[in-house]
Order: sequence, then structure tokens, then C-alpha cells
Amino acid sequence: NWFSNQTIEVVLEIKQEAMEYFLRKETLPNKQIIEQTPSTLILSTNVSYDDEILRIVKYWIPYIKIQSPTYLQEKLSTILQAYLKTT
Repeated sequence: NWFSNQTIEVVLEIKQEAMEYFLRKETLPNKQIIEQTPSTLILSTNVSYDDEILRIVKYWIPYIKIQSPTYLQEKLSTILQAYLKTT
């Protein structure tokens, strides 16, 4: 578990392929569903550190996207681009 006095609100867009997992499992214990359609789940969660959410998003690529904060999606893109350059 990650602990901090300050948290960051993160909004995730989850595609149908991963939706059932996030609805069934308590991967994000403080999640709040913002919108749900048959093909997409939009949810909000609070994290203490960037890596707390980035590790989950990396695991579920390409079925999950960070909608906000945008700096987290940009950070993820930078990490992935750096990885692709080394392979």
C-alpha cells in the first residue's frame, strides 16, 4: 500500500476487454464509476504517488487510458517511448 497525506485524483478510461476485471476486483479500492457503457468504463480513483497508478495502467495496455491528469498520460507515453527505443 502507498501512503501519503496528499492524493491525486485520476480518471481512467477502460475498454470492454478489461472492464469486468475492474468491476469485479478491488484493484482500485476507492474507485468511483463516472460512466459505464457496454464498451467503456470511466472511473475515478485517488492515488498517493504516480507509480501507484502507472504500474496498473502499464499492465493493462492497450485497454486502459489515463484521461486526467494529463501529465500522467504524458509520463506514461515517455516511459513507453523510452522502452521502445531500447528494444
